[in-house]
Amino acid sequence: MRHTEAQMVLPDGVLAAASTVNRGLGDLYGLLKRLDGGVGEQGESVAAAREDTRRLWDALWRMRHVMRIDLGITTPAEEGQSSDE
Repeated sequence: MRHTEAQMVLPDGVLAAASTVNRGLGDLYGLLKRLDGGVGEQGESVAAAREDTRRLWDALWRMRHVMRIDLGITTPAEEGQSSDE
């Protein structure tokens, strides 16, 4: 499902998490394209891209958790536990 379509059907909590991930992916993509083209901006580097990727994994994990709560698969109290892996 495209992000614009998702905005119409996702519950607010899931939409907020998905929007964070969507922005992060877009920002990371832009950074990588600039670095690949040799036109990185001040402070942009491979190390910065790695850090952005790490933060994006955190956001993806949060989105996954919010989605699982919305589906009733897990509860908010189980946050941080990895028993569902």
